[in-house]
Amino acid sequence: MNENKRSRSELLCEIQIATFEAIETNLFLDTHPYNAEALEALRKYEIKRNEAIAEYENLYGPIMAYGAPGCDESSYRWVLEAFPWEMEDCD
Repeated sequence: MNENKRSRSELLCEIQIATFEAIETNLFLDTHPYNAEALEALRKYEIKRNEAIAEYENLYGPIMAYGAPGCDESSYRWVLEAFPWEMEDCD
């Protein structure tokens, strides 16, 4: 088994943080569209978020019901697991 496997709650927390960072940076760019530092930060947060989502989906299955690949028996296993509000909070 992979010793470096991150827990479901760790990955969900990282996804939430990166999503928040990207949204806030995007809002800043609404009023400062040529700010190079903010543009670079947005790219960094989007990459971080996408990588965390990919890792989560590789380990635990689809993070969202829509957009899940294929229609095999594992495509909808997310409904059998705890919902986000039933999991541990980010600390």
